[in-house]
Amino acid sequence: MRSLRLLLTCIIAEMPAIAHAQVNKPANELRLNPTVSRDTRVPDIDVRESGVPDPPGPYKFIEEMPGFNGDLNRFIKDNLRYPDSCRARGEEGRVIVQFIVDTTGLIMNTKVVRSSTFHELDLEAIRLMRLMEHQVYWKPGRREGKAVPVEFTMPVTFRLD
Repeated sequence: MRSLRLLLTCIIAEMPAIAHAQVNKPANELRLNPTVSRDTRVPDIDVRESGVPDPPGPYKFIEEMPGFNGDLNRFIKDNLRYPDSCRARGEEGRVIVQFIVDTTGLIMNTKVVRSSTFHELDLEAIRLMRLMEHQVYWKPGRREGKAVPVEFTMPVTFRLD
């Protein structure tokens, strides 16, 4: 807190100097506005209680992470379409996808963060996740009791039986 007060004091004291500075003068020759001195006191500020909003999400880790409403494995099993070309070549793999669960439980900004090395499997994982973009399948994450957007990462495994 002490360093914050010192920083604010320095900034406030130097503001008039910057405003009245002449371009060709070195910094040590700048004239200060006489109404503000270097000894100007700035009150202690508790940033958490000052009304400064939290940074906009998405958060990566919070007290209550988002959760799938229902059985996620069942949803994947019912909606996953193994690409025929990959099935014919016997290709298997795992795709790591990342998306944001917003404050309403919808997902957005789906992307592949680790590829399976098979493009068709990556595309299917994206298609599968995008099925959840228009219906509320997730309960949102909560921070201090309020729903917040959260970045969520999960694997989608493609395995031939």
